[in-house]
Amino acid sequence: MPPPAPPDMRTAPDGQRYTKADFFAYFAGYTEWDAAAASSGGTTPPNPESTKPVNAAFSSEVGRERQHANTRTSSTTLAHLSDGTFDAMALHPLLQRAIKDVFHFERMTLVQQLAIPICLDVADKDVVAKARTGTGKTLGFLLPALHRVLRRPPSPGAICCPVLVLSPTRELATQTAEEAKDLLTFVSPNKVMTVLGGTSMGKEAASFQQAPPVVLVATPGRLDDHLNNTTGVREMLSALSVLVMDEADQLLDRGFRPSIVKILAMLPPPDTRQTLLFSATFPSELQELTKSALRASYEMVDCVGPGPQSNEQVDQQVTICTVDDLHCIAAAILREHVKQPQHKVMVFLPTAREAGFCAALFRQMDLGTPVFEIHSKKSQPQRSSTSEQFRLCPSGILFSSDVSARGMDYPDVTFVLQMGNPPDRAQYLHRLGRTARAGREGAGLLLLCDYESYWLPNIGDLPVTQVPSPPLDEARALTRAALLKLHQAEPSVFMMAYRAWLGANKGRLKELGWTTTELVRRANDMVTRVLLCPEVPPLDEKTIMSMGLRKTPGIVAAPPGVKLQQ
Repeated sequence: MPPPAPPDMRTAPDGQRYTKADFFAYFAGYTEWDAAAASSGGTTPPNPESTKPVNAAFSSEVGRERQHANTRTSSTTLAHLSDGTFDAMALHPLLQRAIKDVFHFERMTLVQQLAIPICLDVADKDVVAKARTGTGKTLGFLLPALHRVLRRPPSPGAICCPVLVLSPTRELATQTAEEAKDLLTFVSPNKVMTVLGGTSMGKEAASFQQAPPVVLVATPGRLDDHLNNTTGVREMLSALSVLVMDEADQLLDRGFRPSIVKILAMLPPPDTRQTLLFSATFPSELQELTKSALRASYEMVDCVGPGPQSNEQVDQQVTICTVDDLHCIAAAILREHVKQPQHKVMVFLPTAREAGFCAALFRQMDLGTPVFEIHSKKSQPQRSSTSEQFRLCPSGILFSSDVSARGMDYPDVTFVLQMGNPPDRAQYLHRLGRTARAGREGAGLLLLCDYESYWLPNIGDLPVTQVPSPPLDEARALTRAALLKLHQAEPSVFMMAYRAWLGANKGRLKELGWTTTELVRRANDMVTRVLLCPEVPPLDEKTIMSMGLRKTPGIVAAPPGVKLQQ
């Protein structure tokens, strides 16, 4: 019998339990170890002293990462290490202690080496740092922000929040908050707080009343709500010392500009605070934002250069198919890919409900690998847990909406499948950028239905190769069997996927060249003939009205008073 499991344990797909650090280290590339050996009878992970590092050049750095598996820092970050060391920075001693004793880091990444000294400048310069996800941006802004607060702390008894970080997604905000907590390990007070859409606003308001945070990490929409509706929050930020906008281009991409403009109007003016803006790209819209958010004398740190704005170098393919074969082709591709001993696949869908439907469908196929899903219809604790599980697992498939397209650094993703056209070229590249990181191999495939091929000119200048669909006989049988099982197990997912498909395509009728009648005809054909529903799912009156489909032939309205699952 193995000894009792310590409290901080993780269960691997083989059923064995390991400490979180060992789970990450052995499965994320630290050692050459065949997980199948454990499933065939092993009860403990191999002795670290007897295992062979895959990459000796990184072995000491990965060893330190192994001790600090909670942070965002991964093998991607390790590939961007510079020769600069943290102890060479004039950082507050308590922050230096956290870097050494909690993070176990010695060397900085390039963006940290270039940005931190400018942020620490006694002139309190504003900084725009251009660097890709996974290159250590979070410590690049948290360290100088917290150093500034520790060197010039608020007056005793002052009710103020000195550091505000704006983040485009709940996942990224949660990860940023975790790193801030680790940096403040030896500091008191050290409260770090998140305010996020989709969580309890009442609980957040109560937390504000208990004590102001040293660091507040927020999604823009929720912070805007608190600034307007929660007593004391605006006053708490009136003495703001440092404002950070993380993944700033994505803040604008996700439609947060109106909220950001309102937030900036309620914060102290730029000349009374330091503003740090970190982004993977620097489009014209972001340049406009710097005029109102930063002082004109800001400094630019560019760790990307004038070349490709994202991972355009990844092997890229596209397949065009009929709607009949969409899920069959995905099944054939994924079945082949999971044959690799270590595989990590991300599948992006246009909507949250379509991501949930595909995750449910592929679980019924039993591909012999874990299937995860993450999207806006999941609660924040569920999303955080799924993100952590996928980040640490050696192999698996994650079905996702665009909540995982940016800001998340999942190690060793081997393949990205995009089903349906992305919202734009930038998001296509950001999704693709989840793979082939840190010098590792990776590939991506865009799978479009024939009616979506109008979108291809958006990436016409990229090295994308069109490839035919793989053989589908076995995949068609597998998909049909999975659909029938799913009808028995989770019938409601068909209605929700139908509604999401209608809504998504209603917004692009002009590009598709369809009328609303044609839209509904195609949706009804897909859900009955392709997805094998016995009848067209009904829609509630509110949904029908919001989509502008009242009196459209083929729409089935739910009986009055019948509540449908949302």
